[in-house]
Order: sequence, then structure tokens, then C-alpha cells
Amino acid sequence: MGRDAGGAPAAAGRTPPGPPPRARGPRAALDAGGGEGRRSRGQVREPDRRRAAAPGGGRRGAPGAASPRGAAPDGLGSVRRGAPGRRPRHGRRPPPGGGGPGRPEHCPRAARLPGPPPPRQRLRARSGGHQARPPPRPGRDPAPRRVAAARRRQDRARRAGRRLRVPGLVQRVHQLRRRPARRARPHQPAAARGHDDLGKWLPDATIAIEDSGFWTEPGIDVFAMGRAAWIDWRQKQAVQGASTITQQLVKVRLTGNEVSLDRKVREAVLAIQVEHTYTKRQILEQYLNSIDYGNHARGSLAASRVYFHKDTKDLDLAQASLLAGIPQSPANNDPFTFWDHAKSRQLEVLKAMVRTHKITQEQADEAYAEDLSPPAHMFGPTSQVLGAPAFVDWVEAQIAGKYGTEALTGGGLRVTTTINLQLEAEAQKAVSDQINQYGRLYRESQGAMTAIDPRTGAVLAMVGSANAGTQYNFAWRNPRSPGSSFKIYTYTTAIESGKYTMATMIPDTPVSIVMGQGEPNYQPKNYDGGYHGTLQLQQAMGNSYNVPAVKVEMSLGVDRVADMAKRMGAPPFQPVYAADGSFTWSNNAPSSSFGPSLTLGGYPETPLQMATGASVLGAQGVYHQPYGIGSITASDGTQIFKADPNNGARQVLDPKVAYIMEQIMSNDQNRTRAFGPNSDLTLPGRRVGAKTGTAETFSDGWTVGYTPSLASAFWFGNPDNTLMVYGRDAIQTAAPAWHSFMMNALNTMNAPPGEWFAEPPGLGHASVGGEPVWLLPGTSANQPMPPLPSNVHTSSSAPCPPGQNPNNGNNQNQNNPACQPKPTG
Repeated sequence: MGRDAGGAPAAAGRTPPGPPPRARGPRAALDAGGGEGRRSRGQVREPDRRRAAAPGGGRRGAPGAASPRGAAPDGLGSVRRGAPGRRPRHGRRPPPGGGGPGRPEHCPRAARLPGPPPPRQRLRARSGGHQARPPPRPGRDPAPRRVAAARRRQDRARRAGRRLRVPGLVQRVHQLRRRPARRARPHQPAAARGHDDLGKWLPDATIAIEDSGFWTEPGIDVFAMGRAAWIDWRQKQAVQGASTITQQLVKVRLTGNEVSLDRKVREAVLAIQVEHTYTKRQILEQYLNSIDYGNHARGSLAASRVYFHKDTKDLDLAQASLLAGIPQSPANNDPFTFWDHAKSRQLEVLKAMVRTHKITQEQADEAYAEDLSPPAHMFGPTSQVLGAPAFVDWVEAQIAGKYGTEALTGGGLRVTTTINLQLEAEAQKAVSDQINQYGRLYRESQGAMTAIDPRTGAVLAMVGSANAGTQYNFAWRNPRSPGSSFKIYTYTTAIESGKYTMATMIPDTPVSIVMGQGEPNYQPKNYDGGYHGTLQLQQAMGNSYNVPAVKVEMSLGVDRVADMAKRMGAPPFQPVYAADGSFTWSNNAPSSSFGPSLTLGGYPETPLQMATGASVLGAQGVYHQPYGIGSITASDGTQIFKADPNNGARQVLDPKVAYIMEQIMSNDQNRTRAFGPNSDLTLPGRRVGAKTGTAETFSDGWTVGYTPSLASAFWFGNPDNTLMVYGRDAIQTAAPAWHSFMMNALNTMNAPPGEWFAEPPGLGHASVGGEPVWLLPGTSANQPMPPLPSNVHTSSSAPCPPGQNPNNGNNQNQNNPACQPKPTG
């Protein structure tokens, strides 16, 4: 392969170049194989039409022609295609000689993207220091090739940029920008709207402790991220974070809290984009309006009102520094629960403010000495500010499940709820009074409850703990053993089956169940340690005897009892274990996976579920999905959700079955033998169905009850599973609070004193021992108990007197021959 006159490779079969024709216009000049070089200083450019060809057929600036001083020979080209006299594309000097081959066109650095050269290159061009590359071959227009190459490089750059960014990055950032200001929600005040509303001290304190380089950094701190990555690598786990305020905002609003390298990279890239989209002041405002300060306070204004009952702009240095220390760990730095931790964190914030020259050491000492400690501090119970923190926690979880977590952090939604604040106050008082009056006596430290309107499923009250300021929420998050209160579902199953009536005689005698597979036999016992002979089903339930309940359960099948609980909205929980030994609670276990301890509370429940089950009986067998959100309205006034109480409502029980259960649970005579007459399970002047429950180890106490207007479930116990006083059952540890709440709540609701359920048609009637008995069609009052399965062994029906049935540690009663289980074929 040869070379043409300009030094470019000559294609095979191409005619050697001759004198170019007269050029007319910039395009024609380039087509002719040349372009005008750069003028010397002061030289005037002539119009294209007046340019003449150089001697020998070449134009001025063509190879072989003399170039004026300061004019670059042809071949360097112009910035824009065919534009004569422009500056060269780049400042690279070709090989000496001027007419050498120079850099090939296909080299990525030979053709820059359109635009003026850098300043240093510009100075060189003015000094005439550039030498031209040889012209392209005649008959070829290099401009389209250069433009196409530039476009290809731009496309590659865009594709690479998309890989480096995050899918949907720009849309997410703009979405962040478009979000409206946060509106007040039922559980907390609206967040602060502007920088002026944030006051002076909280922004300074937050920046000092969270990100001292906030005002100067580009959204990420490279050195801090590198240091954190090194420490995490050394420790083989995430030990140290390195998030700037901008990164924390991105985490709260966009990426979430997933612990992964991918999330961290996305967070860093988004933080840089946010820095280019917002001002520093806007970023700080959004951060302070979005972060969690604990106790269901999201945003600085909500936190200021929760902890100090004032607006953010009115906080003094001591209050602001205490508040700024909470977001690092809202649970551990909670002033309500861990005052010492919160105070220690406040000291760190003040030291950081001194270190960043925001305050003097004297101001820090004065702020730290300011008396904010209980009881002289300005804190008040969270329930006074948020109204119902456990209920809000539940509602937020529903909103997040329906619309995503961004619906919570982004704001703009107006949520109307079902909470009745008067009933909520009564409930909180009942729970707190129980702990204050009997907590030390019975060694119970916490309580929770839920109240539901049986007619609609609306949740009217929900208390998560005795002190609303704590992080505990036992109303729906942490299931506990329901004890004998679960017998509601066992006896409902028995009545529905038609194999039992409320008057069926059941022997309360020792029983032993062969479990198989190497497990020891299951031998339940009664609360008082004795046996009580043969008695009616309604008496066995009313007095909460364990052994008859287990026999009924086994005769029906444990799976049928579990199915009944699920139908009534109380599916029992089971632990689901992970590979590392940790577990979470699930209420989706198959019915066949439960054992015979189910009826005695061997599988945990929550007050929300137990209240739901009671509400089914209170609604004559109709299940209503419990709900707390009445409606949701978007920021533009559009209603995006409205609750329909009848949506999903279904008849899960025959009204006749529900009515029979109501008669059993409301008859005080059925429980007099165990609890005495007129106990706290009765409401003077009203009829009410009620059932207690005490865990086998006396670690949990329950009371569940209902009327046509209200169903409620109360739990008391200890979060750390320590036992309450042995022998103190739920009639003492839970019933007083339930009784107090039901009396006050029904009066507040103006419920008629004589309200009760109308008898549904089709029920039969009988009298047993002078007491009325209601019967399902096809059953009789003297209907016998069905046979037990072969793996259930019982003794004779002779009672074992209380006090003669001590437990020797393996649930075998050895002091009385009548108490020994015997095979029954």
C-alpha cells in the first residue's frame, strides 16, 4: 500500500490526486482536501468566494504552500465541520515537519467533542505553536467521519454513565424535589417547613455531631468512607458508618436501610445527584424534617413537641443538643427510657459544637448543667402528644404495606383514623393503673390491650405498654401466651361440631396423651392441682379447668380448633427459625402443626388478634377485618382510600353457635366455683361475655370480653419473660384493668345498659338442674361426650381433691391412686 501526497494511506485502485478545483464555500473547501488554517494576529479573513488556489493547484495552507506567520497549515481542521479559520481541535503537536502523517482520524484522542479548546491550548494557537496534520485524501470529506466518531464516543459515555449511575436515578431525585410539604397526621405534628422554623441551635448541633463538613463536602466524605470500609473489612462486619447528612437523607427517603455494598454505592451516587439538585439549606431542611427521633416522632417539629412541648425554633441550646443526639440510635438514646444514655449523648453533641466553634466551652457547660432530668424536665408522656403511639405504629405499618415506606417519609397524605381518643385515654389509664397499683405486688411490669367495635371491625383503642413513652408495643407486635383465654376457640369448635352441647358432661379426671416420636407423654393439670369430677361443658369453661378442655380438644382434633381460631381472626403464632438460630413469629403455620397444648395457650397470640376473635362472637358470628384507617387523602385533595366496613366481612359462625357461646360466657354462675360471685369478670348493670387466661408458668395474664358494642383483650406480664408471683392468676393480674376500662368505655360510648343479643330463630331449649340450656337443631341436653382417640389415656371419673394432687416435677400425680391415668382402650 502506498501513500498519497498528503501522507495518508492510498486505497488500492484510487486515482492519484491532481490539482483541486476552485473552492467555493467551506464545504467545497473541505471536499477539495483542505481547510483554511489559522490567521496570524491582525490578519483579516477574506470571504470564501474570494479565496484563490495556490500555485500548483494547492490552496493557501495546503501541503507545499508557504503558510503566513501564525497561520496553522491545513489538516488540523476546524472545531465545526467546514468552518474555516476556527481554532484547532486539540493542542497536541504532530511529529516535526508539518507534513507528516500526524495522528490517525480513528484515534479517540484525535477528535475532541465540539467546543473550544482549553485555555492553555488557546494560548498555544495564538502563538503559532501548532503544526497541522496532513490533509485527507482527495475526494473524501472527513467531517462526517469525525462527527460520527464523536457521536459514537458520546453514546459510549452515556451508556457508561448509566451504568455508573442508578436505574431511575434522575427520576428519583426529581421525585424527591416534587414532594409536597409534610402535612400533620393524627399521630404527630407536621414537620418544620423552613430553615427559619428550625431555629438556631438544632441545625448547628445536628451538623456538629452528624457531619461537621456538611457545608463544604460534595455529598459524600471519601476519606471517611475509606476509613469505614477499612475498619469494616478488618472486623469482618459493618462496624463503622461514614454517611454524610446528604447520604442519610437519601437513605431515609430513597434507598432504605438494607445493609449491602450495592445499597451503599447507590446511596453515594444519589447523594452526589442530590447535592447538584438542591442547595445545602434545602438538604438540611429536608433531613431535619425526615429523620426519626424515636417515640413515633418523625421530623424536628414533631420531636420538639413530643419531648419539650414547644416548636423547634423555641428550643434552647440544652434542649437542642439533647434532641440532636437522639437520631443516632432512637431506642438507646430515648430520654424517656434511658436517661443516662441520652445525657451522655448530649455531652458528645456539646463537645462537637465546641470543637466546630459553634459555641464556647462556657456555653457548653451551662447547657449541660441545665436541669432537664426527671421529674423537673419538660417531658410529658408521649400519649399526651401523639394520642395513641401503639395505634400509630400499627397504622404506619398498614400504610407502608399498601403504599410503600416513601408514603410515610415523604408526607403529603392526610390520614383519618378510627381511634377514639377518649377510649384510648381510658385504656391507657387502666393499663397504667394496674401496673402502678399491683405491679410490685404481682411482679408484673407491662401491659397492653386492644378494643374493637364488633359491628364494624374499627379499632377504637390500642395500648402497647404501661408507659406510652417506651419502645414496647405488645398490642400487635410481640405475641404472648394467651393461657386459657384460647379455650374460647376450643369450646366454639365443640358447640359448632354438634358433638357437644353446653350441658354435655365431661369428666375432669387425670389424662395422659402419648405423643410418640420419643417425646414424653403430655399430662395437663388444672390450675389448683386438683380434679373436680364430671361437670357440664359450660361449667368446665366458666371455671377454666384445663383437663376437660384438653379432652374436648383431643376428641375434636387439634387441627379443627386451630382452624376455628384462624376463621375468627386469631391464627396462633409459631416461631420460624433462621440458619443462625434467630427466629421470627409467623401466624401462617398449617393447622396440622399444632400440638395438644394449643387449647391451654401453648402458642402465642396478640391482644389485637384476641380482641378480633371476641368481636366475632359480639357480631353474632360475622368476621370484620380489624381496621384503623378510615380514609387517606393525597396532597392535592384527592381521596385515594376510603374504608368500607362491609368489605371482606363474612359470616364465619352460625349465629346460633355464637349465641350459645354468649350464654355460656356471660353466665356468672358458670365461673363462681373458681372465681367467686360478682368478680371483675362482671359489669354491674350490664351483660358481658368474658374469659381469663393464665400461662402455665404464670408469666402472662389475660382477660378477654365483649358486648354488642365493644370487644377488648388485655394482657399483662414481663417483657423479659420473668415470672409473676406464683399462684396469682389473671383474675388478679389482668381482670381489674379490663373491668375498669369496659365500665368507663361503655359509659363514654353511651351504650344502653340492657343491650344484649337477640336470640336467633331455630334454637332448641331445655332445662338442666333448673338452668336453661340452648341447643342446636339435632342435639339434646343429655348428649354424651364423644370418644377420645386411642393415644389419650384417662383414669376413672373419681375426683382428685385439691391439695392431694401435688406436682412432683413430671406432671404425674402419685399421692392419690384415683389420680393416676389408666388406659381406656
